[in-house]
Amino acid sequence: IDVGYHGGSIDGIVAGEAYVHNNTLTDTGHAVDDKRYGIAAIRAGGGNSVTAYNSLRACRHQGIVGGGSKISNEIYSHGVEPKSIMIAASDGDHVAGNRLSGCGCTAIAGTGGSRICDNTIYLQPAASGDAATGYSDITGIEVDMRGHAGSDTVCTGNTVVLDADNSCRMARGVWLHDMDSASSINIHDNHI
Repeated sequence: IDVGYHGGSIDGIVAGEAYVHNNTLTDTGHAVDDKRYGIAAIRAGGGNSVTAYNSLRACRHQGIVGGGSKISNEIYSHGVEPKSIMIAASDGDHVAGNRLSGCGCTAIAGTGGSRICDNTIYLQPAASGDAATGYSDITGIEVDMRGHAGSDTVCTGNTVVLDADNSCRMARGVWLHDMDSASSINIHDNHI
């Protein structure tokens, strides 16, 4: 599929448990009506899904969400919302070999048990920043350990470039949080 779209609250591809591959999507929209559900370029459900070799030339809020592997995708986010995410990974997901660039967002948001390896990330603050604060936060890789005690979490071989300026309140290369009950975390050989 090679498609461009815009308008309010439009997802690009929505699939159940599937192999979503070799698509080109360009989202030129600017509205996000329901921030909790989000607007995704690709939404694939199920832990056995594979999302691979896709080119997301523009996405406003979320790039790839849903369970399963996210392999060798290329994503550019224009970060319409301060909480924009290019790839959302669930427990046990494998996220590897992706090239991600964008403004004012989190490139990869995972949970404990994710395997996040060999990704290349370039981020800069959004021009407008957060409407409430005027600032723009950027995070290369975020791992939320809440409720994932004992999960094997791997974050290795990633390259993260943060091009922060005075409009950026916080820039984080790799951010692990809610670690009170976390164990078996393996973070090494990342370049930030």
